[in-house]
Amino acid sequence: MAYQYALRQIKMESLKESAHRQIMVLFAMTGRRSAAIEQYGICRRGLADELGIEPEPETVALFEQIKAGRICKKT
Repeated sequence: MAYQYALRQIKMESLKESAHRQIMVLFAMTGRRSAAIEQYGICRRGLADELGIEPEPETVALFEQIKAGRICKKT
């Protein structure tokens, strides 16, 4: 349900970083770390292509945490 809500947000506003972060967390917490990292790439490329900017520090920090394995599947 949360994933569908965040995905709907992205479809309405593709550059909404908070929605990308929600999806990244959901992926990471459900054991889909590579999908979370891929979602960051989608966000980063969209921002660069459309606005010529980098992601917010909060988005980058989340990406780094996921990449380092600090946000992972809950057991």
